[in-house]
Amino acid sequence: MSGLIVLLISGLYGTTADTSNGLGLGYLNIISDSLGTPLYVDRIFVGNAPLKQPVPVINGIHEISYLPPEINKPYLKQKLPEAIKRVYVPEGDTVTVRLLYDSQTEEIRIIRKEKTIGGYVGTILIGMLLMLLWKLTG
Repeated sequence: MSGLIVLLISGLYGTTADTSNGLGLGYLNIISDSLGTPLYVDRIFVGNAPLKQPVPVINGIHEISYLPPEINKPYLKQKLPEAIKRVYVPEGDTVTVRLLYDSQTEEIRIIRKEKTIGGYVGTILIGMLLMLLWKLTG
């Protein structure tokens, strides 16, 4: 939570946050292969690619992604391994993270088709169940 506060303060005022409380500050330089890709650090939107400057964060482990926080299904995260990166940011250091969005486009299309087909199959099964119940009761 303190990482979020430093991130928000730094983003709002364009300055580095006071780290006299013992929390070290590091930076994330996030690079994406697609312009306009939304970027998230610890599930917080930090801007669209390309970012003009590195993102200040508290030193420690952070999750960088182009997936919105609403998408938190484990099967989706497994199918898109390049969508989420976990990195350690040391105090006073800048870590560069590369997110590959274009290479995942085909995977995203396949996942959307699977979801659509799953919805159709579910609807058909529910319809068949309702018809069977209607036949049995009527």
